[in-house]
Amino acid sequence: MSQKTAWGKVLEHFGGELHIAIALGVSARAVEDWRRFGVPVPRRYQIQVMTEGKVPAAEWDQRDENEGGEEHEHTGSDLDLEHHGREGADL
Repeated sequence: MSQKTAWGKVLEHFGGELHIAIALGVSARAVEDWRRFGVPVPRRYQIQVMTEGKVPAAEWDQRDENEGGEEHEHTGSDLDLEHHGREGADL
């Protein structure tokens, strides 16, 4: 029997990515990005409070950071261009 990751526990607690977004007051796209690139530390603490400690902020690790199975090394500008479908475009 495998142990659930922090991301798996959050999904189970809230009932899916859309419900996470609604509960935390963020866009569904933000939650998708968290799954792909990692949950920001302040949001981890918010999740800890909202789950009444069932998902402690300290429980997140590299496996959770990359739950989607994608390994990327980006600078902030790369992320901005990629997420807006304008990779390589002049801004």
